[in-house]
Amino acid sequence: MKDGRIETLCATTSLVNNVRSICFSVTGDTLFIANDNGNNITGNPVAVGMVTRKGGFKDLQSYIASEKFPHPHINGIAVNPKDGSVFTYHWPRQVYRYNQATGTCENVINNEQFNDLVVGFFPDADGNMQDISGNGGYGCLAFSPDGKTLSWGGRDPYQGILKADYDLTTKTCSNLNRFAGNGVWGIIDGQGTAARMDQPNQIAVDKDGNLFVTPRFGHSIRKVTPEGYV
Repeated sequence: MKDGRIETLCATTSLVNNVRSICFSVTGDTLFIANDNGNNITGNPVAVGMVTRKGGFKDLQSYIASEKFPHPHINGIAVNPKDGSVFTYHWPRQVYRYNQATGTCENVINNEQFNDLVVGFFPDADGNMQDISGNGGYGCLAFSPDGKTLSWGGRDPYQGILKADYDLTTKTCSNLNRFAGNGVWGIIDGQGTAARMDQPNQIAVDKDGNLFVTPRFGHSIRKVTPEGYV
């Protein structure tokens, strides 16, 4: 969309028929398209497609094949702004980094690491403990401007944002922790886990590292500072 004109660039059904998330490469010359194929590798052989500026963003082609993932059920995609690595978030609760040099997908945050933080008992608005369980976990990804912090916005059933450190040298994530929101639905401002989120659905990051979050049902835009104030 530009200057009030809406243009259809390409139909994606030939390769990625359930587009869930998109993001640009560091140079802005490639648009990556994440496909939520529901583990249907036969019907949806492409997990991540791409189009290029050179091709007018109409030259749809495969970037990562679904067979490279044990769980090709992608909800979110992000590119590290410093090393250009493509990261994908998969239901149920997995984060992968695509190693373009080897053509392999490396699991950088696994289901068990997520479950330690997002499965269990959390307080509701009245302080009553609610059991959040299940193997769900739709989510979105975003990097800090320096490429050293990866944020995950989670919904269904956990509501909130986790963050992890990313090592630009080893290409690994560590220190996954709760950052904003306490796991239960709500629209409450505050510091860190004292705040509440209502299904974080997409995150944008500004040059100062602030997160701007769109809640699916919250009818609002939330801002989260690098210090975790919502």
